Amino acid sequence: MMNDFRCLYITLLAVLVTGCGSRASDGEYEKVEHFVPAHWPSDLLDASSKIEERTLQLSGQSATDASAVENQLRDIVGWVPEIAADTDLTEEQWDPVYFASEKLSKRLAKMARPLDDATLKAIEEYRKLLIETADLLPPEEVAEVVIEESPPEVTSDSVAVPQEEAGEQSR
Repeated sequence: MMNDFRCLYITLLAVLVTGCGSRASDGEYEKVEHFVPAHWPSDLLDASSKIEERTLQLSGQSATDASAVENQLRDIVGWVPEIAADTDLTEEQWDPVYFASEKLSKRLAKMARPLDDATLKAIEEYRKLLIETADLLPPEEVAEVVIEESPPEVTSDSVAVPQEEAGEQSR
């Protein structure tokens, strides 16, 4: 019995002194990479957009078909206070986002399927708050939302030639 305690003591002491893993030598450190989910919003406007997308996806789906989308919706709402905290918002500007996120998170934890009107209204009000809060930020803190559109058709008639080049072409 005493030998078991001695053995355990020596093992614990060895682990404490040397550590569990190998250490990099000569200033080499292991690079720590963090996993960022694909649905992580880039800013408050992106969060609002992603919430809208997931809400539309949930409309009309049964509970069994929608569990992944529901989880993403809950994730995004839960991440919003952290995203807002990484901006220049004051505490007074951040607090409503935090409290609204907490309130909506609780509602989404027991989300009825299909989404009821009260939940849809709560989500829409939350999205409106995110957009209004994003408007308080300087433009450099709000990522541009790229709207996918097909480029305009280019024809020879629609190509404008700068004035300097126009003069050279007529010569």
